[in-house]
Amino acid sequence: MFLDEKCLPRNKDEMEIYKILIDKERFNSRIFVISAFLTTTLYTSLPLISSGPVVSLPYISWIPFDINSRKKFWIAYLYECIGVYLATLIFSAMETLPAIMMQQICIQLEILMSRLLEIPKLKQKQYLSSTVYYDEYQLLKDCIDYHEFIFSMEKKLNNIFGFLIAVQFFVSTLNLCTSGYYMTKVNVDNAHFWLALLILSTFVFQIFLYCWFGEAMTQKSLAVSDVIYKMDWNLLGTRTRHTLLIIMMRAKRPIQLTGSTIIIMSIETFLKILKSSYSAYNLIRNSS
Repeated sequence: MFLDEKCLPRNKDEMEIYKILIDKERFNSRIFVISAFLTTTLYTSLPLISSGPVVSLPYISWIPFDINSRKKFWIAYLYECIGVYLATLIFSAMETLPAIMMQQICIQLEILMSRLLEIPKLKQKQYLSSTVYYDEYQLLKDCIDYHEFIFSMEKKLNNIFGFLIAVQFFVSTLNLCTSGYYMTKVNVDNAHFWLALLILSTFVFQIFLYCWFGEAMTQKSLAVSDVIYKMDWNLLGTRTRHTLLIIMMRAKRPIQLTGSTIIIMSIETFLKILKSSYSAYNLIRNSS
């Protein structure tokens, strides 16, 4: 859908919008990937930096040979490291995918607003042209089709990720409270404390990523109405004004990513999850 002809940049201004937002998307994704790899690196290196007399493998697994010799031990160690780094890479790719989809929809909304602002400019550029009203109608028609296409993207996004997001948020809430509880049971100078802190930070950033871009997508969709309102309506035809009013009414319904219609990706939801995690943490601490 993102590769559809109507979604691709058509001029220099739209290409600039696309490039700026894509750079932001990549920057945020890289931060999440780096945090996930830092957590994996610390967990993998724990047996090497621990004070115990015996160095063990970083993960419990079945090995089809004896690892008493140094050579076989390091082969098994390297094997586990490669496997867990590949798993981390897959995890990062899967977890950033919904956020990237929301950022892509934000890009489409920005391009839509840029095209809407071109409608009043037609009258200024082609004031004496006999085709100005026809060109205005065609551009408006393209914007309407584009706007409806973006709403169909939202529907597709929710069909694919809605249930998964709901499950993910429930699991992340449990991970937050258990990681916080574990941190209270170990000393600060213990490597496991910093590992738990990294895990906690990764999960918090993961939830924040979803909620932040869900909020951004919602605000961008509502901003379409504001952009139309700020146009110079004196340059528009009567038919165009009536159509723009309908678009404004349609834009009042925000575009949102919802987890099975229960959880809405927003900053408010992020705060609620933190509160729920803290409540669950207190429950575990009091019952122990």
